[in-house]
Amino acid sequence: MSRGTLILGIGNLLMGDEAVGVRAIEWLQKEEWPAHVTVVDGGTGGFHLMEYLREYSPIIMIDATMDGEPPGTVAVISHSIK
Repeated sequence: MSRGTLILGIGNLLMGDEAVGVRAIEWLQKEEWPAHVTVVDGGTGGFHLMEYLREYSPIIMIDATMDGEPPGTVAVISHSIK
């Protein structure tokens, strides 16, 4: 059973634009969210995030990628697990 929606920011503050997920979460945590929405700073990721990935659905993940696109490009990648 899902605990609700998770907004998860990933990134490393020491790596400049790599910190986009962490910075977004800092901003989002200032807002008030419905009870079913959880906003989490996932830092640099790792196994400690597995619990979140198992317990929440849907998950909105904010992270920087190395995809060859110009800096600042926003991409939406959707994946459904059944």
